[in-house]
Amino acid sequence: MLEYACGIIKSSIGEKSMSKFMKSIICIIGICVLLLGGCSNNTSENRGQTIRKEGEVASTDKIENKIEETTSNKDIYLEKLNHLEDSLNKSLKDKYDSGITLQMLEAASEEFEEWDYMLNEIYSKLKEQLTEEEMNKLTQEELKWIETRDEKSKAADDGFEDGSIAPVLRLMSLVSSTKERCYELVNQYMK
Repeated sequence: MLEYACGIIKSSIGEKSMSKFMKSIICIIGICVLLLGGCSNNTSENRGQTIRKEGEVASTDKIENKIEETTSNKDIYLEKLNHLEDSLNKSLKDKYDSGITLQMLEAASEEFEEWDYMLNEIYSKLKEQLTEEEMNKLTQEELKWIETRDEKSKAADDGFEDGSIAPVLRLMSLVSSTKERCYELVNQYMK
């Protein structure tokens, strides 16, 4: 087969060109062999490292699983809540301290979104943990809490209804109520 291919190439490019062509092919094959040989040795070294790294990852996963097994969801979520509170205090401090109503409104809005998101995450986690009866009771309680939260928010701007600070006060009330509710749900219901 090789001779047949060489014969075809020889007839199409000539004897002299064939010699150059064959030298080029031999050089290419030689380089490929060297590269493959080098890669082969390197691959076996890397394979050993990969196995060790996978072992390390596996042992790290085992440790994390043990921590999660010994740490309750309540502890995990209390840590999340504390971290969120610290993070928001740091990231929004300048906006709140600016004294500029628009920036304060933006800060309160961002903070409310974050706490509301966390409240929904907690509620979803509780759906996984609580019985159907407990969840129905919590849902009714949650509806009452929403009414109370909204009433507090409307009352928060008493005396400032027409002022530009009123929306900030209403949002800050929502933030406060939602943050308190997050801690309340975790402390009362989370296992």
